Amino acid sequence: MIHETEQENAYQDYQQRLKNTRALEDLGINPYPAEPYEITHRSNILIAQYDMLAASKVWFAGRLLNKRDHGKLIFGDLEDAGGQIQVVLNEKLLGDKYPIVRSYFDTGDFIGATGELKKTQ
Repeated sequence: MIHETEQENAYQDYQQRLKNTRALEDLGINPYPAEPYEITHRSNILIAQYDMLAASKVWFAGRLLNKRDHGKLIFGDLEDAGGQIQVVLNEKLLGDKYPIVRSYFDTGDFIGATGELKKTQ
């Protein structure tokens, strides 16, 4: 019984991922770009050298471990080979891309983020 429920959940997750992939393609976004995302630092370096890198623009990529939606902000934890770091996505900064991120990016996706390095409060 539990095994069937797990299979149903896995199938539903798969269907949702397909739906999100198609929606991104319909918006002209390639969900599987061939070129690698340029990064400036791994998470462990961003954390260890925070005092030196604070307020600088950084490029980071990783797997989205979780996503928390708080209205005009989305918080997410990204994991790379160096560890984990939190990203904050702001509706004001993302503009018309915000609803795309909110609707179609999900846990387990690999994403890249660019922005100013700072601590959340």
